[in-house]
Order: sequence, then structure tokens, then C-alpha cells
Amino acid sequence: MTDEPKTQSDLWRLVRRDFQSGDAAAVVAERYGVSERSVQRHAAAGGWRRQDQRRDPGRGPARERLVRRGVVPDFSLPPGDTELEKARLAHEKDLFTLLVDPQPAELRRYAFKQACEAAAMRRPAEAASWMRLVVLSQRTGRTLEQEAGPFRDTDHILAAFLEATKAVEAVDALVAATAERASGVSGPQEDAP
Repeated sequence: MTDEPKTQSDLWRLVRRDFQSGDAAAVVAERYGVSERSVQRHAAAGGWRRQDQRRDPGRGPARERLVRRGVVPDFSLPPGDTELEKARLAHEKDLFTLLVDPQPAELRRYAFKQACEAAAMRRPAEAASWMRLVVLSQRTGRTLEQEAGPFRDTDHILAAFLEATKAVEAVDALVAATAERASGVSGPQEDAP
């Protein structure tokens, strides 16, 4: 190391220089005897960008800082990209299915997809957590499937909802027919004997 920092500000100036030149946060942290998290925090707070990172011109720096800090989710999609929209909708459908009608096989499938995504995004700890859920759902899933009867609670709720919907439609039809008769609009009237 050619530059020896004399003050704290000199230290962070050197850390910034090395980080922005493309060195990883872990390498810079070890080089200067600071924690990797401190380097990451200073980089996020100062808006440091490494040379190998490109800036998205479609977003302002303030929003970008909030997205980086995790305050604001990044839901931006390229315009006209229907494949990403389909993927987002499929993800929402998976979440809805897990919420409304949870099945062990569906939970395993969802957890495995999430583990694959986390691994592809280089988040090994998150991938390992999802894989633990896959293993646990395999263990307990067989028991849950054996204990399940032919009709689940959701089946009964759905049936009650459909029956209630039919009853409401029948009442609406009866009210409409009564109103038509009262106003004399409904076809020919029968003659009284």
C-alpha cells in the first residue's frame, strides 16, 4: 500500500478511490482494516459507483439511492416488455394460490423457484433458506397430504359462495320479474275467467 492514511477522512478518500476503481467492497475493507459493511454503507450514502457499474439514465439519483437502500422497491419495467409483465403476473398468481389454497406440492415448487432465483442473483444465504423450506415441506407434505380428506375447508367455502351467488341471482331475477309485471311491460297478460 503506497498511500498511508493519516486521518479518518484520508482513509475514506482512499477507500472510495479503490472502490470506485472497481475493487470489491470485501477487498477494499481488508486492505484498509475496516468492515465490509462499513464500505458498503459509505458507498451507498455517498452514491459511490464503481467503474464497472453503469448508470440507468431513466432514473434520478434520489430515487436510485432510495432503491439501493431498500426504502423504495424497484418495480421499473422496460416499456413494452410483455415477457417481464407475464412473469410478474405469474409470480402474483403463485402467491395468491399459496394464500388461498395452500398445498404442500405448490409450496415446494414455489420455494424451489425462489431458491433458484436467489442462487442466480448470487444470494447464497437466501437460496439456502429457501432450500430448507423445500426440505421441510417435503417432510411434512406427505403427512399433510395423507391427512387431507376429499374435501378441504376451501372447497366448502367456495361451494357456500357459489350457492350464495346463485341465491342472489335468483332473488334479483324475481325482483326484476315482479317489477316488470307491476309496470305492465311483460308481454301479454292473461285474461281472467
